[in-house]
Amino acid sequence: MKKFLFIALAAAGMLTSCSSDDAISTNGIDANNPDGPVAIQIGMGNATAITRGFGTVGDTAQATNVWNGQQVNIFMFKKDTLDLAMNGANPLFDNEIFNTPAGFDGTNDYAVPADDVIRFYPANGNFDFWGYYLDDAANTSAVAGKPDYTIANDTLKIAFTIDGSQDIMGGKAGIAVDTTGTGINDDFFSAKAVRKAGVQPHIPFNHLLTRLTFAVKPGNDITAADSIIIDDVKVISKNTGDLFIVAKNGAAAELNDTIGINWNAATDTLALKADSMSYLDPMQRADFDSLKVMGGTTYQKVGEALLVAPGETEYDLLVYMHQIKNTHYNAPLTPMPVEIEPLKLKVKLANNEELKAGYSYNVKMIVYGIQEIEVYTELVKWEDGGDIELDPDNMD
Repeated sequence: MKKFLFIALAAAGMLTSCSSDDAISTNGIDANNPDGPVAIQIGMGNATAITRGFGTVGDTAQATNVWNGQQVNIFMFKKDTLDLAMNGANPLFDNEIFNTPAGFDGTNDYAVPADDVIRFYPANGNFDFWGYYLDDAANTSAVAGKPDYTIANDTLKIAFTIDGSQDIMGGKAGIAVDTTGTGINDDFFSAKAVRKAGVQPHIPFNHLLTRLTFAVKPGNDITAADSIIIDDVKVISKNTGDLFIVAKNGAAAELNDTIGINWNAATDTLALKADSMSYLDPMQRADFDSLKVMGGTTYQKVGEALLVAPGETEYDLLVYMHQIKNTHYNAPLTPMPVEIEPLKLKVKLANNEELKAGYSYNVKMIVYGIQEIEVYTELVKWEDGGDIELDPDNMD
């Protein structure tokens, strides 16, 4: 099942901003002035913190599908347009960076702008909210954390290149259903919607890539003293494209009014990363840590996860390995690494269906160690041909 990560945007009431020290209640309304401005708050929901690895965000189980300190970017536009919502001459959310909760324990359920400034809704008008998570895949960035984007022909897009460790996500706040009987369905999202119905827009952060996890087990009897070592796991995938944050009015028809990716045809080799991060450490890029594969029937996890372009029926997979072996007959000599010919496999489903965006697939591999070449020499005995007697007197 496709999994989602949600943020909520609480509507607010005036073209003003203030510091985070002002008295704002949990629904964004000042309890001492309920008719005053309503703060825009980014709610992250109730979750339990987990240790996360490189790149990939969340998991396939809802209990572990949580934010863990990632940064996301938010746009706020006038409804059905690509015109930024403004506070006077300043945009409210123009590619704005938000910090999601880290180590969430139920007491901090909001993401906050990285600049720690509270924004409020304009008093009039309806608005759309779009969000995305691109990690460090963006090709250009004039401001740290704010990738460069272009707006043209009713689209907003960001060029990117993935290396297999970035988890690209995004979405738009969907129109909520008014269950309060206040009859304000046409007023989402607005200050009125907050005051009259307590409407809280939600942005589903859909995963836009395909996630591959890897595990291995030996196919023959391998002892601890004679182990296989996995050196590298690589997948051939498309790796460049444009992330469409907004595509309006029929532009890029397959993406109309939704977030998505247009991929370039070029491919590259994406390498698996190690999973040796400790809890809440900053995200790093590290060489893949080798994994020893011992004898037995249990699959062992390899690396963190590899994120590839979706929509393919098969992906070329390369697995590089070596084995520590005695290399001379007359030991004792230090065992030496012996390279194993790389495995060339295909990642594909049994029914040949496409691997889908937002789905995580467990790739289980059986590996075989090298075998010593043992040449046996057999000494074939001479057959007895009998005696040959030679007498010169009897010779012709």
